[in-house]
Amino acid sequence: MKNNKFLIIVVMTFSLGIIMLLGSSYSLIVSENNDDSVIIIPEFNEFYQKDIRINIVNNKLSEYKFEIINKSNSNIKYRIDINQSVDKKINDIINYSYVVNNYKSKTLNLGKNSNIIQNHLLDKNMNDMYTVSFFFSDIYDSLEPLTTSLNIFVTKDTNKYATEIIEELDENEVRKNNDEVRFIGDNPNNYVWFNCDYNDNNCERWRIIGSFNQRIENGIDTFKSLKIMREESIDEMPFNKEELNGKFDNSFANSYLNGYYYDKMSDKTRKLITKAQFNIGDVTEFNYDRAYTDEKNNIFYANVGLLSPSDYLMLDNNWMSNSGKTLLLNKNNDYINVY
Repeated sequence: MKNNKFLIIVVMTFSLGIIMLLGSSYSLIVSENNDDSVIIIPEFNEFYQKDIRINIVNNKLSEYKFEIINKSNSNIKYRIDINQSVDKKINDIINYSYVVNNYKSKTLNLGKNSNIIQNHLLDKNMNDMYTVSFFFSDIYDSLEPLTTSLNIFVTKDTNKYATEIIEELDENEVRKNNDEVRFIGDNPNNYVWFNCDYNDNNCERWRIIGSFNQRIENGIDTFKSLKIMREESIDEMPFNKEELNGKFDNSFANSYLNGYYYDKMSDKTRKLITKAQFNIGDVTEFNYDRAYTDEKNNIFYANVGLLSPSDYLMLDNNWMSNSGKTLLLNKNNDYINVY
């Protein structure tokens, strides 16, 4: 029995309202000695991103003011995230609050919530005024300011579906294989907020693997869907990898993911998920083309599953690095656990 970190896949559809994809990006320095705090959103195609680099000072209230002005001649939707530290202990002792126009948030903890605002509508030629305040709730040993950033992701307010947009991306951003489109690249911003009631700031960050034609169990017609993966593992737990020897439907992992884990999701989240096809590989070497072909021979249907070997091999894996192991959906036990 070994401890494995579960990284979960869900097949679902999602409208553009809460999707962030690739866009142009540069940094705007905002500090107490810098008056350049006006962010003008110009004309753009589908996605736009700006980063505000900030310094959180030890034992001092750090306050940053900026204005977002929509000059794109279109209504837009945007969200603002805070980059978290790789040291989770630091995130847990950083609190923040914000004021947007006349609305003041409650005090939030960075370790539990890195999203300031999401899916916020801003009409053309209108502006939003922000004040974001940071402070440490406990002793921070280093005297050096902690450097982080606010990430502003912008999309046009449109009813276009994410699956359509993904298919329009160029070869530097996605790899197309038959009816499947998978993200590639070192650090694509292909994330959605998921698994919450979508009216508050307690959503989880999930990463889009790609867009797929899926067939519902016992069905004939296919439909477009997104395959997404939770950014953080849900738990560390003992797992007997022998269970995955072609019998995932009877395994503890499947019972946990499609039982306890699925059942505790919000009603709104479960409505976005469809029971769809997962491929079980029989991979003996890490070769994408061979893995992709072999996986088609052994499938099962579920709401929630695990990465297949081809999913893992297609992704840039640096972002998945952690201290544990990633559990793959593969019959060959020697290639189930990968670091």
